[in-house]
This record gives sequence, C-alpha cells and structure tokens, in this order.
Amino acid sequence: MPSKKRKGAKRPPEPQDDPLPSRNPPLDLPPDLPPQVRQIVQAVVSYQGPLPPAAELGRYNEVVPGSASRIIEWAEDERRHRHRIEARESRREAFRVYAGMVFGFLVTLLGLGGAIYLSLLGQAEVAKVLGGLTLAAIVAVFVTGKIMNR
Repeated sequence: MPSKKRKGAKRPPEPQDDPLPSRNPPLDLPPDLPPQVRQIVQAVVSYQGPLPPAAELGRYNEVVPGSASRIIEWAEDERRHRHRIEARESRREAFRVYAGMVFGFLVTLLGLGGAIYLSLLGQAEVAKVLGGLTLAAIVAVFVTGKIMNR
C-alpha cells in the first residue's frame, strides 16, 4: 500500500550555509562523502588545583607580561586566607566544645547539689525527682552524642 503524505507534515530543513563561519572553520573531508556527513570534534582541557599547568601559565605571560606571577601570587594569597579561616573555625569549635563541657558540669553540680540540699531539708520526694532528672539528662547527652558520632 503506498504511503500517503499527511497534510501539513513538515519536511526536514534544507542544509544552509553556516551562520557563524568564523567559529566553525570548514572541515577537510574526503570528497566522496555525501554532503550530509559532518564531523564534530571537541577538545576539553581541564586541571585540578588553583594553578593552571606551567605551559598554560607561559601562554598567559605571552598575552599579558607578568600575569603568570600575578596568578601565582593570587593562589598564594588565597591559600593563606583559607588557612586563616580554617584555623579560626577550628579555634571556635574547640572553644564551643570546651564551654559545653564546663557548662554541662556546672549544671550537673547544681542539679545534684540541689537534690542533696533538698534531701537534707526533709524534701526527699522532690530531691529524688531533681536528682533523677539530672542523671537522666546526663545519660541522654552521652547517648545522643554517641548516636551523632556514628
């Protein structure tokens, strides 16, 4: 059965001249290839770290004299800055941990001391509740600390 053309069916666009010839240089293709065959070549260069490879630094210097030394100075300044920030954060974290231990110890002493004082005043039931809550809080802190460290 012959195929019918549907009304309004779109045909593929005709090949046109390259709108950006300066960005897409002509390819040297063998003459026996059909005109629809195209070759796409892409080169990707990447590197890790703050500095480009030495050869690329040399090319920077060719374009702008002295730019390689400026790039290296920038990387060194950035490294010093990052180290200062990390050292500051490390000191803050150490202080936070130390302050938490000190305040936790003081709250524990206050709770247990209050329980002892209340028991000496004859308030045994209230002393039991206060002492029990203090011990339960200490256990809860250690248990949740172990869970958080996993």
